[in-house]
Amino acid sequence: MAYVKMKAIKATVKKVMDYILQEEKVGAKNLVYGHEVTPEFADLEFEMTIENSKRAKGDYSKVGGKENLAYHLIQSFNPKDKVSPELAHEIGKKLAEQFTKGDYEFVVSTHTDTDHLHNHIVINAYSHKTLNKLKTIPYKTIAEIKSISNQLCIENGLTPSNIQRGTNTKNRYQNKTQPYTKPTGLREQLKQILDTIISKSKTIDEFKVNLTEQKIEFKEGKQWSFKLPHAKRFMRGDTLGEDYTPQRIKERLGEPLNTLQEQSTQKVTIHDKPILSNLFKRQKHHVKDTKTDQTINFEKRLFYQARKQKIQDVKTLANQLLFIRQENIKTMSDFDQKIKDIWKNGNQVKDNIKQLEVKYNELSTVYKELATYQEHKEVYDKYQKIKLRFNKQKFYDRHIGEINLAEGSLNVLSRYNIDPNTDLSKVKDSLQDINSKLQPLKREYKAINSKIDKIKEVKEYAEMVSRQNQRENRKINRFSNIER
Repeated sequence: MAYVKMKAIKATVKKVMDYILQEEKVGAKNLVYGHEVTPEFADLEFEMTIENSKRAKGDYSKVGGKENLAYHLIQSFNPKDKVSPELAHEIGKKLAEQFTKGDYEFVVSTHTDTDHLHNHIVINAYSHKTLNKLKTIPYKTIAEIKSISNQLCIENGLTPSNIQRGTNTKNRYQNKTQPYTKPTGLREQLKQILDTIISKSKTIDEFKVNLTEQKIEFKEGKQWSFKLPHAKRFMRGDTLGEDYTPQRIKERLGEPLNTLQEQSTQKVTIHDKPILSNLFKRQKHHVKDTKTDQTINFEKRLFYQARKQKIQDVKTLANQLLFIRQENIKTMSDFDQKIKDIWKNGNQVKDNIKQLEVKYNELSTVYKELATYQEHKEVYDKYQKIKLRFNKQKFYDRHIGEINLAEGSLNVLSRYNIDPNTDLSKVKDSLQDINSKLQPLKREYKAINSKIDKIKEVKEYAEMVSRQNQRENRKINRFSNIER
């Protein structure tokens, strides 16, 4: 089964191309295909086609909003079908070719980094042959793409998807006589599982064991709470209905209610007033430990302060302490110093990225204009050689689009002092060289930002624990004054 979805690209094609062409995504097989474009420079060639279309046929960009520059299709295959990467790539290519009929540039990239193989297909919104814009209609276009995908799946022995989105959006199934059934919600799923477990269980202990076997998390309290394996939150039993309160569940299990009341009363003990002597002794001893050596015992103090506050998320605490140890942070002031040291390198990387991006943008403009001029050079040279005014005007009327494109490109190239007969392959190699330097710098800058964010997060965590400890110390001092 191949699930297909479609999204319009309105901001920038380059970001999408950088994502779908990542080496860790495509893997060692590098299944990437470009129709009438070079995948690494597809964003530039897409942009060149768009500009040529607007020069030749006029700029009819959407007023008051962003226009569609390209379309991004994702074709995802079911792991049960056991599709090979090569077959998935071929299906993606055929899907794009049949949908565009070869009139539009596109790039197909097959990602193999997940359990389910999937194709990323980016299609230019403007045709490089007719210079017309691709017309899309909500629901109908995706229905057409899905129909082509299903046909290709059937031809290759794969199961097609069932849902058909088309003109009739109320009934989305192939069999129109089949009624639409609402999917079962999480609450209904939990109720059905609890009913099954209660019917199989005879005691509370057996009930808890069966919950564990079904991988359902369970919390006891005044009300019992349950959490499904695929759910994000716990759900209280009393919100599911009267049959799922602790008392009612015990009744359904056949156990007496007095045992539940005894357990609940033994669990919580409430004191009217804190026992000042014990509290003061315990807290006073802790204050002495923290004042002995603030530099060496910073990590140890943070651990005990957090544990004393009964922090629930043990994993978070462990990660913060591990980070402090790895970065050799001894005091609170070390956090700020660490950020300054990292930012020195970060600013230098940022400046290098800006310089390379300026060069890349200038060179990409030159590449686009060179390609446009050299594509229409033959027609433009013939136009320049005609001497008779009448024949020249007649030739111009027949080739107005090509001549205007060539003249526009010459004007841009003259501003950059570029020879219009420059070898296009050399410019392409220079672009590739700059891009190969730019990508590692961007990854390094992203890693620097992530590290700084992590340091800030740990710092906030440490400050929160320290503030809580200061409040508790003030309480201790107040209690000690009362005892005196």
